[in-house]
Amino acid sequence: MKMMTSALMIMTVIMLFSGIVITPVRASIVGNTYTFAANWLTETVQQDNGVVYSSSVDGQFAITIINTTEIGGDDAYLYNYRGFMLFGGAKTYTDANDTVTFINQKVYFVVTTTDSDHDNRSESVSLQMFPQTSLVHPGREFFVNPIWSTHTSDWNTAVDNLEDNPLIDDIIESAGEGTFQLQFKVEIESIDPNLGEMNGTATFKFLISFDDDGILMSFERTITVSMHNENHTLEHSMLTKITRASGIASPGFGIDIGMPLVYIGAASIVGLVIGLGIGKKYF
Repeated sequence: MKMMTSALMIMTVIMLFSGIVITPVRASIVGNTYTFAANWLTETVQQDNGVVYSSSVDGQFAITIINTTEIGGDDAYLYNYRGFMLFGGAKTYTDANDTVTFINQKVYFVVTTTDSDHDNRSESVSLQMFPQTSLVHPGREFFVNPIWSTHTSDWNTAVDNLEDNPLIDDIIESAGEGTFQLQFKVEIESIDPNLGEMNGTATFKFLISFDDDGILMSFERTITVSMHNENHTLEHSMLTKITRASGIASPGFGIDIGMPLVYIGAASIVGLVIGLGIGKKYF
């Protein structure tokens, strides 16, 4: 018995120092249904302190864990997505099964700016979130590795790259125990066909949280753009917010299929992938 105990202790020490992390499939969540309320896009626009124009695209959906499986040697969930999703700027009802290798899903981001005239103002800005949203795999981005230490390397690299960008300041970031937060500001410029050359800022904020199983609890992202020149001002904000309505749905949960769809122009790609183009055209 003593020899067995010693052997177990030695194996434990070896695993700790070699960085091996045991990540068993959490079979206890099989059969669970998670319901979500989504505000995929609320957009407001105001010019020259005039009327504030707004639009919103809302809906509900549910995700059910059907079973556990294995793909390419990695643990995976088989799940069902039922309800609305945003597809091509329109709200679309879907009912589909899919799989996700959640162990490989890490939370991090990539920010890209373009300053072609080297005046310390970016003509375009994009914030790419990972895991990525996929229109052909709805809900896949809602599952991540529940061992939070595995996210540290990618997240810290993303933060370092952000801090090295001379066009970006006012950075606030944190990551730990299933909660990830980021805020930063970019100096930007634009040529609007009606308002002329404009300078300003784009401020990005997001806050994401997951439960102990690595399943999304909430996601909120805002982009606020403030532009101005001698004669005009322009304020444009975009909000995306997804909140888990319940951990496990009651049998009587009903998908909302009657929500109206209202939006201004071509809706931005929303969810966990964010892109804001400024450049020669603002809208």
